[in-house]
Amino acid sequence: MKRTDIIDTLIATADGLQRSLGESCEVTVHDLTDLRYSLVHIAGNISGRKLGAPITDLIYKRLVQEDNTISDSSENLFNYRSATKDGRVTRNTTLFYRNGDGKIVACMSLTFDLTNLIVAKETLEEIVGLGMDFSAPSEENLANNFHETMDSVILEIIATVGKGKEPTQLNKKEKVKVVEMLELRKVFEFRGVVLQVARILDMSRHTVYNYLKEIRSDK
Repeated sequence: MKRTDIIDTLIATADGLQRSLGESCEVTVHDLTDLRYSLVHIAGNISGRKLGAPITDLIYKRLVQEDNTISDSSENLFNYRSATKDGRVTRNTTLFYRNGDGKIVACMSLTFDLTNLIVAKETLEEIVGLGMDFSAPSEENLANNFHETMDSVILEIIATVGKGKEPTQLNKKEKVKVVEMLELRKVFEFRGVVLQVARILDMSRHTVYNYLKEIRSDK
């Protein structure tokens, strides 16, 4: 099946699922031709995203290999947690779809708004004297633009390298390591990412380019 046929089928499926599951569900369809503007259809209104929004950071990390190509062996994601910009907690599932050659060309995500259920649960637990922690960190950020997706990827790597340090507290060696790990992710192939890294690490764009030059010359 061609990519366009797959996407047309997913759009019809998304509309049907959303109408069946109701207002607490949003179903989105992504065309993976360009991850920066992948969102091509939205049924429902939970995340507040608009058409042309990027792929999320979680899906980006699941799909993109070190050579910046999509891994066709990527497995579906089931029942993971996210949070919307206005603080609503969601449960999500993302399914990947392949063309006749086995290449992943699209995905469909189901997002369920759990906020009202959590509020009701917390109220009941307060009444009966029980407590549960719903403050666990989100696994995925539902970005409105590709810069937000990249910010999340950058901050995750900084957290890994810095082990709890604030980005501006990293020393030169740690900053070089951050740039090196981002280079492995091929994020610098996207326009504007150098400026994002420089802003987050509180250093000049020129310094980021110098680190990249050193890293690439060592390969």
